[in-house]
Amino acid sequence: QESFDIQGYYLINALDNNPDSDNFGDSLMNIGIGSYLDHARNKLNARVLSLAHKGEYTRGGNKLFWGIRARSEFIEDELNEWNLVDSAGYSIPFSSSSVFLNETTRAVNTLASVKLTSYLQNTYTFEKDSHTYYLTGGLRGSYWDVNGEFNLSPRISLAVEPNWVKDVLFQFASGYYIQYPFYREMRNPQGELNKETIEAQKSVHFVLSGDYTFMAWDRPFKFTTEVYYKLLRDVIPYRVNDVRIEYMAENRAKGYATGVDFKLFGEFVPGNESWVSLSFLRTREDIEGDRYRNAEGGFEEAGYYRRPTDQLMNFGLFFQDYLPSNPSYKVHLNFLYGTNLPTSPPNQERYDLIYEIRPYRRVDLGFSKMVNSREGVLANSKPFQRFESIWISAEIFNLLGVNNVISYQWVKTVSNLDNIQGQYAIPNFLTGRRFNVKLQVKF
Repeated sequence: QESFDIQGYYLINALDNNPDSDNFGDSLMNIGIGSYLDHARNKLNARVLSLAHKGEYTRGGNKLFWGIRARSEFIEDELNEWNLVDSAGYSIPFSSSSVFLNETTRAVNTLASVKLTSYLQNTYTFEKDSHTYYLTGGLRGSYWDVNGEFNLSPRISLAVEPNWVKDVLFQFASGYYIQYPFYREMRNPQGELNKETIEAQKSVHFVLSGDYTFMAWDRPFKFTTEVYYKLLRDVIPYRVNDVRIEYMAENRAKGYATGVDFKLFGEFVPGNESWVSLSFLRTREDIEGDRYRNAEGGFEEAGYYRRPTDQLMNFGLFFQDYLPSNPSYKVHLNFLYGTNLPTSPPNQERYDLIYEIRPYRRVDLGFSKMVNSREGVLANSKPFQRFESIWISAEIFNLLGVNNVISYQWVKTVSNLDNIQGQYAIPNFLTGRRFNVKLQVKF
């Protein structure tokens, strides 16, 4: 269930700007007042039943996997939304005989569907020239009764473990992937359900990765890297409106996603695993036929624009340490940084009108103390002898109290003298600084 009432309003006053006046800076008169009210009472019920069989068979260097699954979905959805734009006590659009709302969405939808999927995959392991190879090939078939669409998805990967002194693994994988829409991807912002022309979203993946396991300071470490490119077709464009995802409900876009990931994890401090990661991502899409009129009056193609998940860089660090003289006292630090994400105002025909959410920053700090263990001084005491360990932790989430923005609530104003309606973005913040105390008991 989704229920909300969100209101924004504004006042415009003429101020006394005469420095010699006794009323300098005060309001002389009110010349404008307006408000905006967004209302929703929505209900959605979903019943999803799934029945699956999986199996595997090993013989020699071959390992065969297979499976089949039937999934039934039944959706009941009731939409009741409206928003009101008020100007000086008059509802816009104005009528002398009736009260009209700015926008209304009312719909009752039902959807019953069955999805069938099956797969067959084999991994063949062999050695050649003192190198170990892992060759995996597979085929997945899927069917959706809503539009009668049937897809075959082949995949293949090759992993090579060279016979070097160092432990290294290289892998290349490629495949054709499909994703049938769930109910929300089939419903457009007006509440209309597209069951006739909607298709599965499709992509072709190319992934090259490598793992390097090594010892440093007599402790184990592992470094992984992955480079990928994904070609996207029959994409269903979407926007993030407040904290809700709104889909176009049409396969009208093509796009791509490409990037590289690095991660190093291991025991920087003996007995405690830490990690550091760095990722770069670029993902774009282009709606077919999305032309707009430019300043010269001609039509221009919008071209490729940033997808809502397009975040150029992400950096993460998790580090654990303890007192060398007393390992029962521990501390951990978690640091996250991500560059800006794109956002766009709702109810716009153009999806390429992009604004930026400021970068994400967060630091967490935690302290913990082991008060009992099998080897501790309390191990033989009757109240504690049944416990393997008891930890008490105190954590500070978002230590710096950063107001990270997750999305915007767009508040509308009445039309100006040029009959153009304005929209103002009000930020929605994620959780601020929080304190947490935790007791962890292991039997």
